[in-house]
Amino acid sequence: MKSIQQFGEFCALIRDRIGVELPEQSRESLDTFLASRTKELGYQSIVDYLQSLYHIEVSDPQFQELVDVTTNGKTLFFRHFDQLKDIRDLMVHCWKKNNRPPSVWSAGCATGEEVYSLAMLADEAGVPADILGTDVCKTSLLAAEKGCYGGWQLENTGRSLPNRYFTKYNGQMTVIDAIKHRVRFQQHNLLDSDYPRPLEGCWDIVLCRNVFIYFHRDTVLRVLEKMKNRLAFHGMLFISPSESIYGLHDRFKLIKVGENFGYKLLGPGELLDEKPEIRPPVNQAMWLIPKSISSSQSLQPQPKIDTVFVEKPKLQDEKKIPTLMRQAVEAHQRSDFLHAVVHLKKHIELEPADWIAKVTLGNVYMMIREYAKSLEQYVAALDSNPLSAETHFFLGLLYRKTSQWDQAITALKQTLFLDGSYWLAAFYLARLYAACGQHRLALREYQHTLHILGSLDQKKPLPLKSALHELGDVQRYRQDIGTVCRSKLKELSG
Repeated sequence: MKSIQQFGEFCALIRDRIGVELPEQSRESLDTFLASRTKELGYQSIVDYLQSLYHIEVSDPQFQELVDVTTNGKTLFFRHFDQLKDIRDLMVHCWKKNNRPPSVWSAGCATGEEVYSLAMLADEAGVPADILGTDVCKTSLLAAEKGCYGGWQLENTGRSLPNRYFTKYNGQMTVIDAIKHRVRFQQHNLLDSDYPRPLEGCWDIVLCRNVFIYFHRDTVLRVLEKMKNRLAFHGMLFISPSESIYGLHDRFKLIKVGENFGYKLLGPGELLDEKPEIRPPVNQAMWLIPKSISSSQSLQPQPKIDTVFVEKPKLQDEKKIPTLMRQAVEAHQRSDFLHAVVHLKKHIELEPADWIAKVTLGNVYMMIREYAKSLEQYVAALDSNPLSAETHFFLGLLYRKTSQWDQAITALKQTLFLDGSYWLAAFYLARLYAACGQHRLALREYQHTLHILGSLDQKKPLPLKSALHELGDVQRYRQDIGTVCRSKLKELSG
């Protein structure tokens, strides 16, 4: 009961400060995380640690550490590309109609891929757009401003990118200055009262994609109310194809835009039709906007909202789920990676919230060097459980394997932040620091690895729930890693 109450209190804190609803499946990860942070920061109890968080601002470095791990800062170039093409055409239309550059705001832009995708599409169309990207996470924004990505991250975009938009070096692709100068980034919390403005007037287009999926509907309503005051009349709001705000606010009308859908802001004197021309497509499901998770003390009665819901489809083949996972493992043991992928995909189709299966599929893709698809699965796993240390760990290995050292370091640090027992994350972090020439930090992490190994039960395995990874039996070479750490410490200290 105490664990449930602490989970509720932490969820309420995160919801109240940045709007994010932590999913129920995060509870086990959160228990480990809270215990680890309480010990590391020297608090007497988890309650004391939670109380301290109420007295610091969201922009405070300590709270930003929480933001790093409770928000999914991973995204992809040209995600939902068909929708982006229609947004590009809308930018062209706005430019011609208003005789000025269209203004576009990407809210919740993470590490900047969406913002740069928009800028590249605008450039291809010859449109001088004013594009702003905002996010609550400072770490993500620093990565966005840097604009440096792995070439493999562009492999699964569904289109070929002109080489003129990047400079390439040693497997890295950096967005050229001409595109960087087309965009700007700013830290912004969607729960703040003050919302950003374009260079002129109000926003013509706002993208808030894969954001509302993390918010309770009351939070979505608050955000829509504030967005309404920054969006031009008949301006457009776009969310992802897996989300819907249909009927949630009487000033946002669902309309078709090209082959996709968006929400047009109606003027003050306009009313939504009683019988709208269209209804949400079946893949736009309101069940993706989560119900509130909190302690019993903080639960408040929610107002009734006349909203059209598309129910989550009931699983017809639940008995197949364990069978499919077993078949995937058996296929992997035969080195039949194709059928391992097929079985895992079918499993995820039947159980879309199963983050362990998504990590497992990401592991398989990493083994067969389908790195872009591996990243896609790890991002999807974080959508389901943002507090999974294991997902961050394998992301770190993916970035390390593809020479994305900065991203690898960040992911492994997040792993240890969530679960301090991940000695293998500390070990890989030490090796990365050494490879980057940061010997002092490498020395610290080799010491950290030995400290973790010394404090754990020798029989306790690394807490991995996914399968089909390249690590094999990590318990078997645990002692060897201790020997390597001691050797490296002697070498770096000499």
